[in-house]
Amino acid sequence: MPIINIVASGSFNQNIDLENLSHTSGLEIIYNPKKYHGGYLIIEKRKVTLYKSGKYILTGLKQIEDVDRVYTLISRTLFPFMDISRFSPPKIQNIVMVENLGKKVNLISLPQEHPELKIQYEPEQFPGLVCRRNEGTILLFSTGKMVLTGLKNIEDGEMLKEFISGII
Repeated sequence: MPIINIVASGSFNQNIDLENLSHTSGLEIIYNPKKYHGGYLIIEKRKVTLYKSGKYILTGLKQIEDVDRVYTLISRTLFPFMDISRFSPPKIQNIVMVENLGKKVNLISLPQEHPELKIQYEPEQFPGLVCRRNEGTILLFSTGKMVLTGLKNIEDGEMLKEFISGII
């Protein structure tokens, strides 16, 4: 299943002077406290969100390996300005995957056939069926397409795909 987005976060375990960093040559940092309290470090055309508290968020990653690779780039970039020995590596917070089951799905019947599951289908509010599981959340559409979100690892995505395939 293709990964659409990975979100990971961590901490530098020290405060960041975003104002000074944004004026440092050699760094591409966007910081406008009138618009948002965080700043954006641009690395490989990606925005890494930085906060004064030292927290950071990586978004828009497409492979698990990108998390460590981008973290290494961040560390190298900020090395002259911060104590990188205090940095904590990022932890994956959310993986979003998509899949096409290849067949139409009757969304109306699933909640009735499986009342024991946490399934919500309210087409007036959202066109897809929402099924919450410990591994993550499944958004299933009548076209057979599904979005898996809230995953912590790829294996959870595969498990959810097997689960939904087994009940439709």
